[in-house]
Amino acid sequence: MELIESIACYSGVVRGRIKKVLTDEVKAIIATLARDPSFVTSVDKDLLNDLIDMDIFKYRDGKLIPYTAIFFEEDMNLIRKPVEELSEKIAEITKTNGWELESTAPVVKNFIGCIMAGQKLHSALAEKGLVSTWQSKEGKYERSKVDFNQACGTYHSFGNDLQNKSVLRGENFTSVTIGFGENNYPSFLFRATGNGNKDSSTFFEKLAIGLTDIIPLLIKGQIQNEPLKEAAREANIDVDSTSTCITAEDAEKYKTIIEKISSKCIEYYFAQLPRVQDLLRNTIVRRQGAPVENLMMNFWRYMRKGISRNLYNNGFLSDNIPQTGCATIFYENSIDYF
Repeated sequence: MELIESIACYSGVVRGRIKKVLTDEVKAIIATLARDPSFVTSVDKDLLNDLIDMDIFKYRDGKLIPYTAIFFEEDMNLIRKPVEELSEKIAEITKTNGWELESTAPVVKNFIGCIMAGQKLHSALAEKGLVSTWQSKEGKYERSKVDFNQACGTYHSFGNDLQNKSVLRGENFTSVTIGFGENNYPSFLFRATGNGNKDSSTFFEKLAIGLTDIIPLLIKGQIQNEPLKEAAREANIDVDSTSTCITAEDAEKYKTIIEKISSKCIEYYFAQLPRVQDLLRNTIVRRQGAPVENLMMNFWRYMRKGISRNLYNNGFLSDNIPQTGCATIFYENSIDYF
């Protein structure tokens, strides 16, 4: 059985470590363990320690349990109809409350109306202890979380994750790349830092910080460098539009809009939480002991797919991410509510 991993991570080095462990053979072992933890007696001890360090499995009361989301086709069929219903409603709420963004540049509209509103929802869930706290994780696989989905027709029928988000933070600016495409700014840098060589990894991590601060200056016309512009274009960064970089002055007008959209989405989603939690309690890994809060982020990935599909269908979103695979926005770090 083939599994597809979804890695949330703040470091290209850590991502590289995770990818190095998760071979096809190891993912097949994970799928077997998730259904039958007694299979642990057949698993190499060093590998098992890595899987535990990644929080994919944990021991509880002497018994190995899944500790992250591993959704099988049966689980996907279980959540399909609720995901369709909930995502359609959240897309409707977003469009109704985001009308003030009508004349905003399409990618900025996506970032403000969808990415930021979704981030506020996640923060609200985290404050109540309803989602995993992987961002504070320490050790070899620090600040990372790995979830899995069975590769099958049902999984692919949910579509691409057009609202997937990758973040790189510089000293003065932060980049947010939206979309599913692999040829993008953080992916290029993550692949460069994930080769296992400490010196080169440090070099590329420092380079990422520097580039994240320099590219916005290029976008705003404060520096001129044609080779850097060409490199940015290769990473699907629109360096020819000043809207690609949001300044603190620009952002002030977005604060109330973000609050309005996010508050309405939070109100609706929290009202639906008992239904969502009941669904997750019936997944295969939950029945094996996985905490519901550790499954919430992967469930939200399915929600994101449905929400974005509905937002493109209802006309709220009109950018070209479905065609190009991604887009990148930069914003000033002084904007404290992003």
